[in-house]
Amino acid sequence: MTNEPRRLLVVEDEEHLAAGLKLNLELEGYHVDVANNARTVGERLVGLAGYDLIVLDVMLPDMNGFELCKRIRGSGNFVPVIMLTA
Repeated sequence: MTNEPRRLLVVEDEEHLAAGLKLNLELEGYHVDVANNARTVGERLVGLAGYDLIVLDVMLPDMNGFELCKRIRGSGNFVPVIMLTA
C-alpha cells in the first residue's frame, strides 16, 4: 500500500466553489486538480486513469456534466464520479 495522497479531479466552472472544494479536500490530505470546463477534461481523458475520484458539476459552460460523464465512461474510464448539483 502506498502513502501517496489520493488524486482527485474537481470539474467546476465557478471559481470560488472550485477553490473552496480544492482547499478543503487538500486539507484532508488529497491531491486536487481543477478543470473549469468539459473541454479541459476532454484534453486530459487519457490521463484520467490516474485519478481516484472525479467531482463533477452538472452545469458546465460548454457541456452538461451528465454528457461529460457519458464521454468519460465511453472512453473506457470507470473512475468513480460524484455529481454536484445546485
